[in-house]
Amino acid sequence: MARRSRSLTLAAVLATLLSALGVTFLLGQGRAEAHGVAMMPGSRTYLCQLDAKTGTGALDPTNPACRAALDQSGATALYNWFAVLDSNAGGRGAGYVPDGTLCSAGDRSPYDFSAYNAARADWPRTHLTSGSTIKVRYSNWAAHPGDFRVYLTKPGWSPTSQLGWDDL
Repeated sequence: MARRSRSLTLAAVLATLLSALGVTFLLGQGRAEAHGVAMMPGSRTYLCQLDAKTGTGALDPTNPACRAALDQSGATALYNWFAVLDSNAGGRGAGYVPDGTLCSAGDRSPYDFSAYNAARADWPRTHLTSGSTIKVRYSNWAAHPGDFRVYLTKPGWSPTSQLGWDDL
């Protein structure tokens, strides 16, 4: 059970970093043609936006981590769930985005995603089966050339700890 939980945590961190860094993608050849956010496995902002959507367009999250993020960072972050990026990163990641701020692109995004850095175990996540193959799905919200890097957390990392580069 701990192994499965670790796999789920790894998937959640992978998805979050895909959206947060928005600079280089290593799961294929060539250049990305947009920035956006991981939808499979889902990033924190994407999954919280799905959790919070109502039929009226208002945001009313049921997940406690998503509720706390909405309360701290405001609705703009969820209405712009695809915009966790630093346009000036220029391919930089480790050493440029500080430890503890990986899930908000170093707090350099045009919107406040700082709440998504919170160390807590109740973030929504995509359930994956260990050893299976997955297809990464990424939104292409703002089309332009760029790359994306994909990072996974090391075994034993806990979502109740701040995420740093040494955890990847």
